[in-house]
Amino acid sequence: MLRSYFTIALRHLRKQKGYTLLNLSGLALGLAAGLLVLLYVHDELRFDRFHAHADRIHRINMLSDFGLHGGTPWLPAEKITADFPEVEAMARFSKIRVRFRQGEEVVQEEAFYADPEVLEIFSFPLQQGDPAQALRAPHSLVLTPEKATQYFGGADPMGQTLATPTGEVYTVTGVLEPLPAQSHLAFDFLIASSTAADANPWQLFSESFVLLQPGADAAAVGTKLTEVASAEYLGWMLSDIAFETQPLTRIYLHSAHHRFTQGRQSDMQYVYIFGVIAAFLLLIAAINYMNLATARSLGRAREVGMRKVLGAGRGQLVGQFLGEALLLALGALVVALALVELALPFFNDLTQKHIEVRYVGEGGLLPWFLLLTLGMGLLAGSYPALVLSRFAPAGVLKRLASGVQGGRLRRALVVTQFAISAALIIATVVIQQQLHYMQHKNLGFDQEQVVVLQLRGNMTEQAQVVRSEILHHPGVEQVSLTSGTPISHMMTTREDEATGAQQFVHHLSGDEHLLATVGFSLVAGRNFDPALATDSGAVLLNETAVRAFGLPENPLGETVVERTVIGVVQDFHMSSLHEPIAPMLLKSVSSQRGQRGLSTILVRLRPDAAQPVLAHLETIWKQFAPDHPFTYAFLDDNVQKRYASERRLAQFFGIFSALVVLIAALGLFGLAAFTAQQRTKEIGIRKVLGASIGGIVVLLSKEFVRLIGWAFVIAAPLAYLAMDRWLQDFAYHIDLGAGTFLLAGGGLLLLAWLTVSYQSVRAALANPVQALRYE
Repeated sequence: MLRSYFTIALRHLRKQKGYTLLNLSGLALGLAAGLLVLLYVHDELRFDRFHAHADRIHRINMLSDFGLHGGTPWLPAEKITADFPEVEAMARFSKIRVRFRQGEEVVQEEAFYADPEVLEIFSFPLQQGDPAQALRAPHSLVLTPEKATQYFGGADPMGQTLATPTGEVYTVTGVLEPLPAQSHLAFDFLIASSTAADANPWQLFSESFVLLQPGADAAAVGTKLTEVASAEYLGWMLSDIAFETQPLTRIYLHSAHHRFTQGRQSDMQYVYIFGVIAAFLLLIAAINYMNLATARSLGRAREVGMRKVLGAGRGQLVGQFLGEALLLALGALVVALALVELALPFFNDLTQKHIEVRYVGEGGLLPWFLLLTLGMGLLAGSYPALVLSRFAPAGVLKRLASGVQGGRLRRALVVTQFAISAALIIATVVIQQQLHYMQHKNLGFDQEQVVVLQLRGNMTEQAQVVRSEILHHPGVEQVSLTSGTPISHMMTTREDEATGAQQFVHHLSGDEHLLATVGFSLVAGRNFDPALATDSGAVLLNETAVRAFGLPENPLGETVVERTVIGVVQDFHMSSLHEPIAPMLLKSVSSQRGQRGLSTILVRLRPDAAQPVLAHLETIWKQFAPDHPFTYAFLDDNVQKRYASERRLAQFFGIFSALVVLIAALGLFGLAAFTAQQRTKEIGIRKVLGASIGGIVVLLSKEFVRLIGWAFVIAAPLAYLAMDRWLQDFAYHIDLGAGTFLLAGGGLLLLAWLTVSYQSVRAALANPVQALRYE
């Protein structure tokens, strides 16, 4: 019997090629897009779960006045393991930069100081080397196969050495297997932590992990660590610091707001958002099939009647129509998988991932894809199957012509489709507007045409000479020596004398050229003057600092943190727009001891002078720091990097919202065809009585306008609530105005009208004689 169902279904689908192609396209697009999003969600949820002891590994987080930190000072692993019976082993990672000689060149690499226990706690197997000994001796080094090939070619890397320009020599004691893509810890080099045995624990921040004994209370470990860590382990008491443990499998998706983390991060909020989008895509594709199937119901009426007259039961008819839906769904899956393979490189580029689809074997996804497709086929085919199989043979044509059967549900499905479409369009417009706002908002300083150089080698001791050399190029407008940039600097806390609350205070040291180089605006007082010895103890405040410190409106001459206020600069955004402007202290660079606090040179370029100036900077760099590779950044690029996740979200929403709307339009096209078919006789009579083509088009279209209106009424408040909540993550954001919603609603209405106009015009242009003869 099943074979008969599929044979009849295949025969019908081949006969109705246009209908089959339209239906197959909608299902395949919905499945392909939905599968891509689900692959993203699946990849996000798998992070760090490949470790054999993943359920017992926890990271030690630190809470302070600055917030929650994924990094901690370099805690004594041996003492914690000995003092805490709940801890089976402990391992620390601390990210560093190291320079290796490669022939005549010097290559700067990122590496981690790591304890020997890293290879015991985590499932990072070695291709070569002994995991128990690889990171024991000082200056031992474990590296990835890619780096082994880069430095040693085809030679055996074991026992080989890498030297730094300062004469340190590291010996290769292990080669890692390729790291899994789903590891939040990504590295090319591990260096034995004993190499840094004498480092200050407060300068060597790390991510500290503990492997707990089976059944150990993780929360109790954090509480106990808080009680003893600052006094016994860190050397001095800090009453405002606490520790907690965080499961390894939650770090990647639940550390978006942690400071000083060293691994990759994402946000669980986006997993929820993309999961909802996937559900919407699949649901709309199923609804699309229902509408297209019922649009063809007039053509199936005679078939249903004849089969019932010949003795077919309702169950057999249901089985036949479900078989059609399942067959079409399976065909759509084949097309969808081909589309997924074609789109995967672009999708990986969009999401910054390396997703590879494994269909069979361990972890194979094909059974899940088949299960999802069968469920979608049953969902999509159930409504047409139940409606069509219900018709009585004698009145089947009359009932179908009346259009009463299932009309309300069909309209509800269309409203659902377009409510989802409207909500996604509104969300896309809001995200794009907020992204544009962030990218073009006046930050209070001029971020364009500023090159950022980090001082290396002898550049710090000869900073003034370096500055003079840079200024020799005509393409250089200004140069400033600083301790950072307007968006990268030190932070401390200050206790509010009135309330006792802790305030975040940002610190940036610079010379007298800082204001001109980055475009800070002085609103009161004066700039630093190197000719005045007293200015070494002077400070400039931003407007927020004046208010936060309770200073008078004209604070010149007041004392703040034992420094005299000589000027006030206009507020500027030193953090992303997620955070409000904080108090800022600008100190004179001459107050730094022997200029040891200097770390950065800011170079303002003249327009269209970037390439020759960069060549000039590289020449100077090689003169003063020949053992360091020339590296630079543009300040505006660093600003824009803060909004990379928002840019990806905007692209993601734009692409998949367009797909949702396209699939919904196919469903509306099907309903328009059904309505035009349904009202063939009415249209013929109206034309005979003198109705115009325009009048008939309006007659057929006005119902859809009403449906789109209801969809917008439902979607607008839901979209408003969702996007208002999303915008609350930004201290500075756009206002949700009526224009955004009217734009989305108008665009959706225009799309709906264009979609149904083809069927409406076609019905209006039909010969009324043919229409009445057809009836």
